[in-house]
Amino acid sequence: MTDNWRGFVAYYAVLVAFTLTAVVVIGGLLFIVVALAEWAVNAVMWLADNPGERDLATIGVLALLALLAGEYRRKR
Repeated sequence: MTDNWRGFVAYYAVLVAFTLTAVVVIGGLLFIVVALAEWAVNAVMWLADNPGERDLATIGVLALLALLAGEYRRKR
């Protein structure tokens, strides 16, 4: 009887530990996604307020796309 009880407690302790770990990991990933989305919105709002900087932003986006294209070609 005692062995079954200990196994039951150990099983649920591991289940709770995995559940809490999953909640923390998913929460952390969600936090990162929300932070990146907030940064993107702030960048767009800044560009809307500073139209003279759009050329610089366009150059930055094109440079990023060129880097991504080079990485894509390197992997293929």
